[in-house]
Amino acid sequence: MAGTSGEPRRLEVASVLLWDDSPDTYASCYLVMAVGFFCAAWTWFAWKGPRGSGWGICTQTTLMAALTGVAFGSAGLAFQLRAGKYMIGTSFAESDAQWLFPWGLSVIMMSVCSASAICVALAFNEQSETQFQVAHVLGVMVAVFVACLILNGKVEYTLALTVYWGLLACVLACGTMLLQGSQKPPGDWWLFLGLLMRGCGYLYILLAPCSEEHLYSVEGFCSYPVQGNHNAIFNTVIALSMVPICFGVVRKRTRDLTYAELLGAEAQDNEAKQKSFRSCCSGQ
Repeated sequence: MAGTSGEPRRLEVASVLLWDDSPDTYASCYLVMAVGFFCAAWTWFAWKGPRGSGWGICTQTTLMAALTGVAFGSAGLAFQLRAGKYMIGTSFAESDAQWLFPWGLSVIMMSVCSASAICVALAFNEQSETQFQVAHVLGVMVAVFVACLILNGKVEYTLALTVYWGLLACVLACGTMLLQGSQKPPGDWWLFLGLLMRGCGYLYILLAPCSEEHLYSVEGFCSYPVQGNHNAIFNTVIALSMVPICFGVVRKRTRDLTYAELLGAEAQDNEAKQKSFRSCCSGQ
């Protein structure tokens, strides 16, 4: 893991002892939690009128936002529990390993959350339920693998796996939005912008260079997270990305409800005309 300033980080070999557990890290995690829960409530209350399929756009967006809140809130708690400790446990059999419980919940929820991001794009473009199920199965498989790593005392590898999977999920979600062809429902570019911001956040945390301060303080090691508030930047980008995603979804949902109401009004008008015609013809 030795490196020089400007080298990208290698998350898969970063020692958990070198992770940044400063207040900037866990405070920004709690920011993502707050924004995630707010956006989950926002899309939930927009889910009025005909409920439709359980794989619908509001269902998937509410799930993604809520899971994001749980994942980052748990990560904040994990970093806060280990803050200021020189030695921490990296397996449940060791002492000072209380932080592993919220950290495990965080990376497991984050794995499933990334699958939900794909499902939001699929639901926005009204794809088949089979595609939703495949995406969720992939997310669950990653989550199970992450849980196995933690149980086997290899917690240092969990971060890399969830970040790479999160980046891949954002690429797939953005690709789904770009491949929708000529269909441009309201909110599509807002949703695409939010997914792109989310992907850029993952890309940043993978490629952001090591800082001189960190290299000096740990004698050549460059770990995740590094000194220089890289965590706070990443977490803030994730928090901000939730807003355009939910705004785009609510715009589409509003358009769909308006269209459904127009169809309902037209059907009632036609039914009234038919009743009037039958009444006239029957002489009543």
